[in-house]
Amino acid sequence: MDLLAKLGIQIAANKGKIRPQQVIYNLGFTVDLLRGFLHIPQHKLKGVTRRLKDLLQNPCLTLRTMYSTVEAVRALSVAVPHVRLLTDT
Repeated sequence: MDLLAKLGIQIAANKGKIRPQQVIYNLGFTVDLLRGFLHIPQHKLKGVTRRLKDLLQNPCLTLRTMYSTVEAVRALSVAVPHVRLLTDT
């Protein structure tokens, strides 16, 4: 840290981790590199599940409802880059 400060590189200690982490909390997801799993919080799964069930029961949706459903699923895709870390051998 001292060397970085001498070089003029500022690090906000409260915004990041200086040491390597095996369990990462990011945007509501937990990525556990040690055990090799990705945890999606229950409230996020419930929201997406509810929207997809609504879609299956009534395939005729307003554009706003369809957009909301697509965005809910897309929000889960934030975790996808981390899955590659867990599956590469």
